[in-house]
Amino acid sequence: MVSNRQTLVKSIHNIFEKLAGAGFLLSIMSLFLLLSSDVDDMYEFANGISDFFPWVVGFSLFTYVIDYLVFKFLNNRNTIKIILYMAFGYLIFMVNPMNVFMLLMGVMGLICSLILYFGNRLAQSSNIFTYGFSIVVLIPLFIIINIDFTEKEGWKEVSSSSTFEATFDNFNGKHEIPIPLREGDTLTFYTTFNNENGGGHGLYMLNENDRKIGMKERNENELQYYADQSGVYRIVIIGDDVKGSFTVNWKIE
Repeated sequence: MVSNRQTLVKSIHNIFEKLAGAGFLLSIMSLFLLLSSDVDDMYEFANGISDFFPWVVGFSLFTYVIDYLVFKFLNNRNTIKIILYMAFGYLIFMVNPMNVFMLLMGVMGLICSLILYFGNRLAQSSNIFTYGFSIVVLIPLFIIINIDFTEKEGWKEVSSSSTFEATFDNFNGKHEIPIPLREGDTLTFYTTFNNENGGGHGLYMLNENDRKIGMKERNENELQYYADQSGVYRIVIIGDDVKGSFTVNWKIE
């Protein structure tokens, strides 16, 4: 019984060590984002971290597999472990078609895997480091990425079954337009954006699992998506301290 309890406690502590490595890497990413000239508000910061958070935490826990394989078959050689961390950190981005951007992302993944490895090593030698980065850092970051920091001033909207229009004095963040689709439906939508102050804007589309999905560009401001499964999809309009208005019209065939 005592042995089983000790094994359980050690296993839980090992999980916290892995999460500490993730917290260490995410804290460095957070510092980089905060110092970046491209990030000047909480929406951009939270959006930037949310893109990396699941990948970092997921890869950190996956390194259990690497550690086990090295321990079981390679006599726990740290050099081999580092090489495997780097390899998986690089290859995780190679699931997409090879291009220059993916190669650069692979290099970034390689560097991040090294930071993660050394974060794990530091966690193994310090309980303060372990629980500091796994709890004090990770939990606040998790809360932040689940808060919508969108700011809207003077926002007025009008919508129908196939149209959405909005005017605003300032729009910084995102606005989602839900559209239910059935499997086999083809959604075609048109967007016009009246930018009165030179602020930034853009759009993307999400499926029911909050994953960004690719769209086919038909003409200027005209995009199309073929639904491979039924669900409520969302067109997401984003603004960066922009004043003006936008209109989205769509049809389902």
